[in-house]
Order: sequence, then C-alpha cells, then structure tokens
Amino acid sequence: MHRILNIICLILIFGISDLIAQDEESSIKIFGYFQNEFEYQKATADIDEFDQNTFVLQQLNLFFQKDFSTEWTSFVNFEILNSFSSQRQWGGLNLEEAWVKYRASRQFNLKLGLQIPIFNNFNEIKNRTPLIPYIIRPLVYETAFRENIQVDEYAPQNSYVQVYGFIPSHEWKFDYALYIGNTPNIGSLFDSGHSGRSGTDTTSSVMIGSRFGVRYNELKFGISATRDIINYFSGFYDTLLTNIPADKFKEVKRIRLGGDLSYNYGDFSFESEYIQVTYDFNIAGFKFDKKFYYATLGYYISDPLFAYVSYWVTEEYYPPYTIFDNIKSEELEITVPNIGFSYNLTDRIITKFHYAYVGIHSSDQALYQDRFFHFIATAISVFF
Repeated sequence: MHRILNIICLILIFGISDLIAQDEESSIKIFGYFQNEFEYQKATADIDEFDQNTFVLQQLNLFFQKDFSTEWTSFVNFEILNSFSSQRQWGGLNLEEAWVKYRASRQFNLKLGLQIPIFNNFNEIKNRTPLIPYIIRPLVYETAFRENIQVDEYAPQNSYVQVYGFIPSHEWKFDYALYIGNTPNIGSLFDSGHSGRSGTDTTSSVMIGSRFGVRYNELKFGISATRDIINYFSGFYDTLLTNIPADKFKEVKRIRLGGDLSYNYGDFSFESEYIQVTYDFNIAGFKFDKKFYYATLGYYISDPLFAYVSYWVTEEYYPPYTIFDNIKSEELEITVPNIGFSYNLTDRIITKFHYAYVGIHSSDQALYQDRFFHFIATAISVFF
C-alpha cells in the first residue's frame, strides 16, 4: 500500500512540475520604457521670436512578448507620444509592431507581421530610450517630432516580412536583412478617394528594402536601401501646376540609400549615419529630395556617466512655387550641433541632459528667413 502511495505521489509531483514548466514557457512577458522630459526653447532673432518651456511625456513603449518555444517568439509594441490624450487631442497612440519570429539559427531568422525593419544602425533601436543617451534623437528618428518633421520619408517605419541574420567568419561577422512591406500610400478614414479598408495599401506595389553590414571586433559598418512608389503628390500638385500632366505625379519612384559606421575603443564610442532620399519625378525644376547625416562622439567619464558631442544636418527641398511659369524648389538646411550626457541612477533609471543650437537656413530669404534657437532639455528614462 505504501509503495502504491509513493508511486502516486511521484506521478503527481512530476505532473505538477510539467504543468508549472509549461505555464512558465507560455507566460507573457510585459515590459516597456518611458521618458519624461522638461525642455526650454528660445529664439535668437526677432523674425520668429518665442520663449517657451514645457513638461511632456515624450514617449512610452509597452511591449508584450510570448515565447512559444526556442524557435518561435511573438512580440507586440504599443507606442505613446507627447502626453497622449484622445480627449484633449494631444500626441499619438500607435501600434508599432505585432509579429511572430522563427529562429532557425543565427544565420537565418524570419519575422512575419507588422515590424520595424532594419535600416542603418539606428532605425531598429530608436525606441529604446533608456539605452540611448539622447533626449531628442537624431532628427529623422525623432518620432515625437512627427507632427513637424517628415520622419516617415527618411527611414522605413514598418515592413511585414523580413529575413535576417549574421554569418561569422573568424573575427568577422557579415550581417544581412531583406524585407518587404507596404508602400506609403495607405488609405485612411479621412481619405475621400479611398473606398477600401483604412490601414491598407491602395496600390498593387510593395516596398522592398535591405541592409548588408560587416562587423570586425568593435567596428561596425553597413549600407541600406529601400525602393517604393508614392502617390500622395497626385491631387495636390497636379491642380496647383496645371501645365504639368497629372500622371507625372502618380507612382513616383522613391529610393532611400543609407550608410552607417560605428566604433568603440575603450571608453570612447563613435557612431554616424547618412541617408539620402531621391524621387524620380522627371519634371524640370521640381525637386523634393532629402538628405540627412549625423555623427556622435561619446566618452564614459565613469561607469554610470556618459558624455557626448554630436552634429546633425538635414537638407530638404520644398517644391513648388512658380516664378513666371518656371518651377522653383526651395531648399532648407537644418543644422544641430549639440552636447549632452546621461547618468545611470540604477540599471533601470537614467537621467539625461541635452543642449542644442538649432539653425534653419533657407535658399530663398524672401520666402523664408533664417532662424536660430537654443534648445535645453532634461529627462528621466525608465525601463520597467
């Protein structure tokens, strides 16, 4: 009798252990980041004089991750910007990612679903606010400025199918990523010309992209590219510029090219990127091309204290306006020399300081005069 009871107890113990293991394997991990900041801005000229300061919840990302096995993982990412409130019409709430990943090996990974694709070095990690020293990220990656800067034009914001991995060879590693997704021609609830579902592509085309990189010890280099088409000039410029056929503004090819270089040496770190965006309008005088590059040199003064100097440049063309029936495009250049530091209070709480002197330079002073202003910010980032 005692022997039978012992066997039953062993069965129960092992059965409960299996249930506990299955429960741990299937549990959902919930974590995230947020960054609150205080910022002050002051113009240095009378053209556009302003002097203002504000507190703001700059960004909050909430992640859900479920590991089905060692090969399969799912992930969801919600992003909240600028003290979001639907009632007060503040900021924004976005579903940034919802994907499932299959990992066959380090050489081959497959992601299926809404995701942020690999483009240059910074695009995929731009939402990790506690892990990056900036308060305001290099401008074309600052999603909190989406209302003022065309961040979607510079780097792909999402894709739906991506294969990636790295191939080691002695001290070298070769990275690759290939992906496809929607073009930017997505129908919305407020698009009167779109009769289909909102959130879906209105064309029969796709965006294709890639990145290929090389790593050697602490040196990392890569090149990136995407290709898609745009239609959102159609219906605006074809009515504004009546002397140009309307089909010139449809299915315009857009090419993004990027390069990134980063290196760590002792307590020093260096990172830089370059992005060029070109549009194939084939219209004399009509130009909408864009360019961005930045470089950051950082130094760990101590384990928790990191300081950096950085320089960002954005160049954009804003067409069109006409002079005696000739199309002319205005060029704006934004230069941002800046410095800052971050200090780790704990492994999960980081304080930051950031100063920038922003200059906006126009190619046509009669249309838009140069402007300059100071930007000072402090922030606290939390990983929870």
